[in-house]
Amino acid sequence: MLVSSYSTYIQTTSSGQTSPKQISKHLSSSDNFASKLSQRLQISQTEHTNVAINNNLSQKTFHAKQKLQNSQTKEYQQTQKNLNTFDGKNTLLNAKSAYEVNSKMFSLIQAPRTPLKQTPSIEKTLPKEPKEIKELNIRYKMLSTYIANDNYYKITA
Repeated sequence: MLVSSYSTYIQTTSSGQTSPKQISKHLSSSDNFASKLSQRLQISQTEHTNVAINNNLSQKTFHAKQKLQNSQTKEYQQTQKNLNTFDGKNTLLNAKSAYEVNSKMFSLIQAPRTPLKQTPSIEKTLPKEPKEIKELNIRYKMLSTYIANDNYYKITA
């Protein structure tokens, strides 16, 4: 974007700027902030005593309300804490009793499982040739696979 003139965006004329005359005029005038503030602070004595009494009463009621709310929140927090500990103890007791009951029931229902490797170790000593050792390992693997497949077909059938 091409800017046609600088004065389009920033005002460079002296009419928009503050002059020292304007500053001194504002400072010397009697309408400045400090004089207005001092005028507002002059309150009659009777109004001041009424404000103090009302202020004391309102402060006492406010503090009483605060104490009441604090005591109520403390009581609520204490009851919640007690309920949480009670619930925690109940769940632990319920879990313990449920485990004891269920563990007995499931142990009676389930049939004992046999291990996959059902081939007895007949050979007390290993064969001396590596070929025989490999054949023995392959035989164990085949039997374990056959037993696993048999169990799978029993379950899915």
